Amino acid sequence: MGESKDKVSCQYCTRDLTRLIRITCAECKPEKGPLVLCIECFSVGVEEIPCAPEHRKDHSYRVSDCLAYSIYEPEWTVDEELLLLEGIEMFGMGNWKDIADHVASKTDKKCEAHYMTEYLKLDPTPDDSPVKSKTNSSSTSSLPTEEDKEKMGGALAGYLPLRGDFDVEHDNDAELILADMEFHDDDHPTERELKLKVISIYNAKLDERERRKKFVIEHGLLDYKKYQQVERRRPKEEREIIAQVRPFARFHSKEDHDTFVSGLIAAMRLRKQIAQLQEYRMHGIRTLAEAEMFELDKKKKETEQALQKSRESAAYLYDSARNASGNRVRNSRWLNREQDGEKTNASGIIDGAPGAHLLTPKEKELCARLQLLPKQYLVIKDVLVRESYRLGHLDVNTATNMVHIDATKTGQIYDFFVHAGWVKKDGKSSLTKIRPPAPEESPSKKQKIIP
Repeated sequence: MGESKDKVSCQYCTRDLTRLIRITCAECKPEKGPLVLCIECFSVGVEEIPCAPEHRKDHSYRVSDCLAYSIYEPEWTVDEELLLLEGIEMFGMGNWKDIADHVASKTDKKCEAHYMTEYLKLDPTPDDSPVKSKTNSSSTSSLPTEEDKEKMGGALAGYLPLRGDFDVEHDNDAELILADMEFHDDDHPTERELKLKVISIYNAKLDERERRKKFVIEHGLLDYKKYQQVERRRPKEEREIIAQVRPFARFHSKEDHDTFVSGLIAAMRLRKQIAQLQEYRMHGIRTLAEAEMFELDKKKKETEQALQKSRESAAYLYDSARNASGNRVRNSRWLNREQDGEKTNASGIIDGAPGAHLLTPKEKELCARLQLLPKQYLVIKDVLVRESYRLGHLDVNTATNMVHIDATKTGQIYDFFVHAGWVKKDGKSSLTKIRPPAPEESPSKKQKIIP
């Protein structure tokens, strides 16, 4: 019971609140400690609790965050302890650099020392002798600590901590204006004044370079990877606020700017939570369970609306897909009409197809028997007749290679063209000797050719 660090329970429903947010009454002070309630009991306004019968729902209260205190070292909170253990489980023992990046607020040396000392109960010094321990302590105290290295900028590529310079400075070509300038005794006063002005401009650039360098070091921007990891953990709204107020950092110190940003983020969170509670109240929601169901329904409706909007904006895609599927069904039904048992007139179907008005009755019968659309037949006819005219003759093998359809169909079309006189079978034959087949004999002969 109460707010002990070992176990915290709700004093009304006895729910375990050890790792949950709880509400503490600021007016009631029972004998067993502060009055602690869970969020559900507090939201329904429970009163007359057995350990505090004088408690009322309109009493003042405070919200207690269970992860804001320390359990081993004062500088390590419970939240950081959980991140440390989670990082060790994710990356394995020994990968302290990745573990420190996961914790985000401690260095790899601190994570290693804290885990070895508090969890494994090991002495951080390898030798227990008092003489050597004193020697080690004196030698390590003279060396720069990890925090000093970070302040020096050892973690940032391109920064030279011992020199205090960057590989690429601000306005890195500022020295070019002085590269070829020299002072002579016989310089004209105007020329000498111009050279002094150039030197003044160069000094102003050096001052700006130094100011920017000092700003980067004071605001802890050297370790940009750590800064990016911390920023990525923030919600989108908080990142937008930080980006908007970033230009004001030049007028603040690091502590003042962090306080300013924290205040803006806290105000944004309060406004967002107040607006959410107002929305819940407007819809008659009183409990957290009802609020959770409301949020699920709201997300579902938003997803359906977005899907419907995308379909309306790209309706031509869905219409074309339906039209294409309908065309494929109609074409397959026409080509397989004999297998499906449809007793329709073949020539009548050909007459309704595009390009049928360009065919003769015999050509329509050929297309119906070979299951070819008029447009397909016209393309084949154009290719074969042109090739025959170009070469002077055309054999069946060349026609089969040029038309990529069934060889049997190509042979029947080739014979039809030869009998019609449109294609020469060989170079010796002449078009005058070729006559089209008799109407009464052509159907039976052509039917015998089909395998």
